Amino acid sequence: AMWFGTTSDGVARYDGRSLTYYTPADGFASNWVSAMVQDTRGDMWFATGGGVSHFDGDRFTNYTKKDGLASDQVWCMLLDESGGFWFGTEDGVSRFDGQTFTSFPIPPADLSAFPYYKYPQQINRIIQDRAGTIWFASNGGGIYRYDGKTLTNLTEKDGLCNNFVQTMLEDRAGN
Repeated sequence: AMWFGTTSDGVARYDGRSLTYYTPADGFASNWVSAMVQDTRGDMWFATGGGVSHFDGDRFTNYTKKDGLASDQVWCMLLDESGGFWFGTEDGVSRFDGQTFTSFPIPPADLSAFPYYKYPQQINRIIQDRAGTIWFASNGGGIYRYDGKTLTNLTEKDGLCNNFVQTMLEDRAGN
């Protein structure tokens, strides 16, 4: 099946013949979808404007700030190579081991020169490179990389062209 996340109508599943829409009326967390991933069991996970929705093929389970998520506004997610989830929200990063959410500390950006940006801990994208390093694209704080032990930061001071990073990708050559 193909899944399509929308900005105002939830998520749609296309089975090759017809579209099925899922919205809050069906138990889905929000009408706004920013990311999705399929886990190793085949379950679908969605980053939404109302938290995280998990679809096991029959029903939705929603996770919000009440469950330990950093914010209900979830921008991105990563299912890492060990099967753990990372969720980038407008208020930081949450890790999920299948049972518990834990906060992963990313320092807030200094947005004093940009008063129109309201979320100094917003994470726009998370990826894992082939070496296992987790990378975070932040909203004003540049790039953060976590090698499993140490969190390091790359910013304009290091040659990054801008500290507001929306997305990133590791290419076939490992760059």
